[in-house]
This record gives sequence, C-alpha cells and structure tokens, in this order.
Amino acid sequence: LARFMAAHWATGAVHIVPVFGEHGALLEHAVFDLFYNRPLTIRRRMKERAALRANMPARSWHAVPLTAAAVGVFALANWLCLRTWGTLPTLANLWAVVLLAPVALGAAVTLLAGGTPTVRRIVLAFVGGAMAGIAAAAIHVAVGHAMGTFPETGWLLAWKIASRGLWMAFLLSLLSSVAALVTEISRPDPPPQTA
Repeated sequence: LARFMAAHWATGAVHIVPVFGEHGALLEHAVFDLFYNRPLTIRRRMKERAALRANMPARSWHAVPLTAAAVGVFALANWLCLRTWGTLPTLANLWAVVLLAPVALGAAVTLLAGGTPTVRRIVLAFVGGAMAGIAAAAIHVAVGHAMGTFPETGWLLAWKIASRGLWMAFLLSLLSSVAALVTEISRPDPPPQTA
C-alpha cells in the first residue's frame, strides 16, 4: 500500500507537466514505473537470487584480502605522489582513488560472497571499507611522520591518525556499502531454474 501511495502521489505531482500534447501522461507512466514497478522487480530478483544462493556455501574470508588490496591502492598512490612530487597527497589530489577503490571493494565483496545473504554482503562491504579507511589513514600519517610532514608525537600523533581515520572510514565505508547495494540491485536476472 505504501509503495502504491508513493507512486500515486508522485504521478499526481508530475501530472501538470505537458509531454507531447498530453498532460504529463508519458512522464506520469515513467514515474509510476519507477516508484511502483521497479521496486517490485528488484524484490522479485532478490528473492530469486536468495533461492539460488541457498545451496551455495557462504563466504566472508574474501573480504580480508580485498580490503588489504584497497589499502595497497592507497599506499601505492601515496608512494607515487611522494616519488613524483615529493609530498604526500591530500584527499582532493586522490579523488579518483578515493572514489574507485571503495566502489571496487564493495562490488568485489558482494560478487564473491557465494551464498551469503544480501544484508551480510552489505555489512561485509561496510566493514571492509571502514577498515580500509582506517588503515589507509594510518599509513598516510605514519609516512608523513617519517618524512617530517606531521611532526607530532605521542597523543597528538594518535589524535591525527584517529581523526583522519574516522573521516576515511566514514567515506570509504559509505561508498563501499552503496557500491555493494547497487551491484546487488543492478545484477542481471539469474538464469531460470530447471526442474
């Protein structure tokens, strides 16, 4: 009922937009499709995938090497910037790595999870992204400390690692879990089961 009401209100709102001489009929149909039919299709696909995965063994160990690979990508980016320009990069300098590494991590975690339920796949991607963010921030600050960029010691250095780690953990966990969810939703239909 809630899905139908959302579709009804959305189509009522776009009814005033004229499309091809009609009073928004084509746009109304597209919005109804988006808010009502698309969620039903996604739910049906997810049930079919869950039925196919019921016979597969659940896997979660693969998240550890994938997270390590994401941390390695950040470490490699730091090393390349150090070698090329002689300074550590900021997040703005690494925007492509910051976007692509967690997206690839989330997609790979969900694609390789075997029979793991969908919610657990997204949680695995979230935790992997958070761990990758904390480790990448710790490596960044440790290298900066060794170079003299971050001269703090003791509690101040731990605070710098924690503050950067929290931001990186938030950003990477958000991106990797969204990527896992989008990968789950956008996967093609599973092959039909034969009796």
